Amino acid sequence: MMITYAILANPGHNRVYFKSAKTLAVAEFDCLQLDDLAVWEVLEGPIENTGKLGIEKIGRTLDSMNIAGLSYFTFNMQKPLTAADLQAVSRLSFVYAIFELRFAADDSFVFSPALIPVERQVGYFFDEDISTILKYNGKTNELFTRMLLNLGVSLADNAVQNVLDPLCGKGTTLFEGLMCGYNVHGIDIDQKAVDEGYNFLKKYLENGKYKHSSHKERQGLPDYTAVRQTITLQKPEILETLETLETLETLETGESSENAPSPKTASITAELISGDTKDADQFYRKNYFDVIIADLPYGVQHKGKNSENNKNDKKDKKGKKIAQNKNWQSRNALPIVAGALPSWHKVLKSGGVIVLAWNLFLITREELENELTKNGFTLVMPSGDTSFVHRVDQAINRDVIIGKKQ
Repeated sequence: MMITYAILANPGHNRVYFKSAKTLAVAEFDCLQLDDLAVWEVLEGPIENTGKLGIEKIGRTLDSMNIAGLSYFTFNMQKPLTAADLQAVSRLSFVYAIFELRFAADDSFVFSPALIPVERQVGYFFDEDISTILKYNGKTNELFTRMLLNLGVSLADNAVQNVLDPLCGKGTTLFEGLMCGYNVHGIDIDQKAVDEGYNFLKKYLENGKYKHSSHKERQGLPDYTAVRQTITLQKPEILETLETLETLETLETGESSENAPSPKTASITAELISGDTKDADQFYRKNYFDVIIADLPYGVQHKGKNSENNKNDKKDKKGKKIAQNKNWQSRNALPIVAGALPSWHKVLKSGGVIVLAWNLFLITREELENELTKNGFTLVMPSGDTSFVHRVDQAINRDVIIGKKQ
């Protein structure tokens, strides 16, 4: 028997993406690897309306339906959602509430939709405010960052444990990853931004009385000295009872999902490094990360270690420069990516996924596709795909590209 679920979108999702909200929701949902999901045949031509109930096909797996004046996304399952699948759906960046959709007939055999609430089970270890409290110019929106992380986690071949943002800024990606219980690592050339992100996280943990320890060290490289700041914390209790849900599922069906939530580990690591992203393989061993997530700079934000010397550069006791944000030469992030991809490829596991967002006004999709394939990545989406293209403002037309290390 087919089961239909309805999703009420987060109001903030429409505020962020405007007219592109529906398209991006479809693209994110289509990357999920749900068991027993009913899939439409590939659609051709314009959106097709399915009839009197007002259900509209908007993708291979997702529909749209208007109920009492509100727009819902709907999808069909051949079996009830497993605990792992419910968690995956609950964590989608556009999800606000989930319902089971049923149709009831009155005495005149007129069918009306009925929404049965399904409790979201995001399985977060921290409140979502860990990602929203810190405000600053140029911050990547939390919902967009969440979408990038979801894409990487959904498409990676292995269960995700370690996440890298090689252009982390003040750490939005890291905070989103911490919420999910991943070990998170970030690299950024701007020591001030790294310090602010690290200090914010440390203060957040102290105020929340989370048990943790911190460590700071310098790492000498040939051209400069990187600063490594690490926080290790005892993994807190999950905020929802996903384990209980999985136990109930096992009792009811006699079996548990193969993709059931992974057992708790003793600790989580959060690390921020002020250094050059080209040196990721100097900071981490080969095949360490499951997912790499980066929102490439839209303005003058990053430079490589080969940029011109500045006599005001900070130096360590041995006279080596300390990585910092000064005199960056170009708004175009392509040279940064081209120089860093060999290193990123080394530290990513086989079957791991890299997800990059960037400004199409500065870099064409073809240029980025060429760099990824040249450095050994396989494109997950067809060449020229426009599923994730959306306008942010007058100066930024943003897109997303996904590659996998085979």
